[in-house]
Amino acid sequence: GLSTCAVSRRARGIREVHDRRNGLMAEDGRLTTALTNPGIIDRLDSDIGDYLSPFGIELERRGNDTATLTVPAPDDGPVATLVVDVHEEGLVQTVGPLIRTYLRLSPPSVPPCRLRAVVRCVFVIDALEKIERFGSEQRSNCLGDQESMSARRMRRHVHMIVRNSMGSALCLDAEIVLPRYWRRTTEARESGREVPLTRAAMDAAAGEGGDSYPSMRLVEWGSDGEDRLDATPAPLRVDVSTRMCTVRCQPRIFRMFAGTQQRDCGDSRENTTAIPFANDCVRKMPAVVACIEKPGNLHRLLMLCQDYAHTTTGTILSRLLVVVPDEGRIDEFEGALDHFQRTVLGPAAAAEGDTPLPRPTFAVEADAVRAATSLAAGRDDDRRGPVLVGIDLHPDAATLSCDRACPAADSMRNAGGIVFGYESSGVPPSLARAVGGWVQIPSRSSINVVASMSITFDALLHQPNSVDTT
Repeated sequence: GLSTCAVSRRARGIREVHDRRNGLMAEDGRLTTALTNPGIIDRLDSDIGDYLSPFGIELERRGNDTATLTVPAPDDGPVATLVVDVHEEGLVQTVGPLIRTYLRLSPPSVPPCRLRAVVRCVFVIDALEKIERFGSEQRSNCLGDQESMSARRMRRHVHMIVRNSMGSALCLDAEIVLPRYWRRTTEARESGREVPLTRAAMDAAAGEGGDSYPSMRLVEWGSDGEDRLDATPAPLRVDVSTRMCTVRCQPRIFRMFAGTQQRDCGDSRENTTAIPFANDCVRKMPAVVACIEKPGNLHRLLMLCQDYAHTTTGTILSRLLVVVPDEGRIDEFEGALDHFQRTVLGPAAAAEGDTPLPRPTFAVEADAVRAATSLAAGRDDDRRGPVLVGIDLHPDAATLSCDRACPAADSMRNAGGIVFGYESSGVPPSLARAVGGWVQIPSRSSINVVASMSITFDALLHQPNSVDTT
């Protein structure tokens, strides 16, 4: 149960004035955005055909690299609000995938325009942080151009939010609270002070060309626009201070939509620098089989497994099988693993002396069944479930819920191994034939493999019928 809460007249008035001033709201109350990024256009085209078209979201393509996106304006208040506080400028790009998951995990009957996402930029932009490298004339010019430089930088961040959400951010009721910037009176940083970045500066930067997303509502830091949070259902708040925070908070979004725990739907700010783990129990984990197409996706997967190491008997990494499409990619994945071991596990291992570093197993798709069943058979406890359970949207799948004793969670706890398929095509057919049961995470469409793993690990490692105390 999510309840509907009407937006105050004052809040709705601010929205309407802003939209009409930008020329976005048509007479029929719909909002339009011009798109020039082929990747965003292609993904939105796919999502509209998959699950967005029933809500009046349309995409008119004009060639391969231009299109117009049309979305209905919300006719009532939001039914859910996600507030993301970003504490470092370099972490803005991690917000996009979180927003995409937020949309996909929401109930299928809820119009996307009634899902509110507020990104609050808590950091301070210093556009002249490298001023000592500038020539004398450039230094003088930049001192008078600090706000526009900061605005151009922030425009790139807005683009990254949209791009990394694969366009999902444009379908929601989205708002960005602009950061402050450091305005210097001389070249010395000590001479400066924090000043809110203005919407006028962002509008001027948009006029210089490049991708522009006027449907993303911009609010100045400390302005009255932030008061609109008071008119929404109690928001789910997330602090982003590391690159893994947006991965670690995925179970909270799942529980907000699928759960019965009202506290998770409230104005709670759990520590997203740590795993959202409900109690101090230590459980035996099934083996984990993850089908990965890109080496770049491996690091977050390994980080997540390492994060949960303290909650299981034995490391998850040593019982992780990474399935790759073909033999030619193994060396790339091995290189990504070596980098992870040096940068993440290396310092910890050095502190523990000669303890060998835990290491996952790699297998090509052709050998996946043999490797997965062998690893699953190594679970030495009294499990009662099938050897392998697949995590995928499947006709025969049991649906995961927030009930810690739900059958779907039990089947995963009692399995020898759990299988996550490729993001593009799911569990490979050869491996699917060896799966003895299926579990699906309720969603409008598939979510990425690391989000699926984060939600699944959270469900696996809660004691059945336990009470949340974090």
